[in-house]
Amino acid sequence: MEETEEKTEEETEVKTEEETEVKTKVKKHKINKTQLYVKDEMQHADYFAHWLRWQHVLKFINRKAAIDTKAGDLRTNKILDIGCGDLPLLRTLFVNKYQGTIEYYLGLDARDLADKIANDSRLPKKVDWDFAQFDCREPLPFGNNWSIITCFEVLEHMDKEDGIKMINNIVNSMNPETTLFLSTPSACDNLPANHIYEWGFAELKEQLEKQFKIQAVYGTFGGVMDIKKIMTEAERDIYERLREYYHNSLLSIIFAPLFPEQARACLWKCTLA
Repeated sequence: MEETEEKTEEETEVKTEEETEVKTKVKKHKINKTQLYVKDEMQHADYFAHWLRWQHVLKFINRKAAIDTKAGDLRTNKILDIGCGDLPLLRTLFVNKYQGTIEYYLGLDARDLADKIANDSRLPKKVDWDFAQFDCREPLPFGNNWSIITCFEVLEHMDKEDGIKMINNIVNSMNPETTLFLSTPSACDNLPANHIYEWGFAELKEQLEKQFKIQAVYGTFGGVMDIKKIMTEAERDIYERLREYYHNSLLSIIFAPLFPEQARACLWKCTLA
């Protein structure tokens, strides 16, 4: 028994040494510990709809750039961003490497955001841009040499009379080559606390047609249950297949462009009449 036990100890010792030798030969693989941090707002469907509005402007600029490039001119876009907030559109242009197509950007907002914007390191350094605190219900003294004017989610924050004033001021800031992108919610029964007046779809369409040629209108956010009622069989099939993966909050954004009259918010693309 004693000899057997001694042999077992020797085998154990040898095995341990072999394991140690193997372990020393294992190559350690590197691991990258970075993380994509998502702002809390991006987890809400409404903010995602905002982001897609900015992306739609990028798409327009991309198409325009293809035309401008053939003409030998790249940096052609002058953008007036009404109700710009802390310049998310300008940051979107920068992050997506569109700064080379921008000649000048001016952001206007009724709030004093100058200090907040001044400390934002995410804003482009190689784009000529400015911010001004300005009430756009007043006549805009910034000329009409703009290729693009954006006014996203501003109209609902004032009463109808002031909204018409702002629309008139936008008209006076446009030329025949200017394209306006205007978005606002469509009237609903439950008005959010921070909205003063929401235009109905037909109501706003009638107002815009007095001064603009409406090139296109897209829903940006919609109630899926309302939209489903008027979907074709093929559209409902696509919806059901996507619903296996996507939440309805995202599907309400994906399908909204197809049904602007039923959407809860719309983006209007206009030029002067």
